[in-house]
Amino acid sequence: YDDWEFEMCAEMRRKGVLGVAPGEDVRPMGSDNTKAVKAWIAKRDVATATIILRLDPTQFAHIRDFEEDPVGMWERLKGTHQSSGLGGVVVMWRKFYALCKPVE
Repeated sequence: YDDWEFEMCAEMRRKGVLGVAPGEDVRPMGSDNTKAVKAWIAKRDVATATIILRLDPTQFAHIRDFEEDPVGMWERLKGTHQSSGLGGVVVMWRKFYALCKPVE
């Protein structure tokens, strides 16, 4: 997840929509017909498409419920793939102890 998140942040920064997916850039007040809301919706759509197109199709099941919600997609993927809590620590320790020094 961490590598994917790093790539996604770079791609979204390049497209000018970095604040949309993590939820920092929220929808402005007003109707859907105001310029500010239309601009935000366009950014939201770019962020959503960027996330979907950068995922392996096996990951689509995690985000189908968030078709127009890049924040929901981001949080679902983060919750699904990012290690947290005691279980994540145990997994990391096991990986660490399983490392072998290459034979020279």
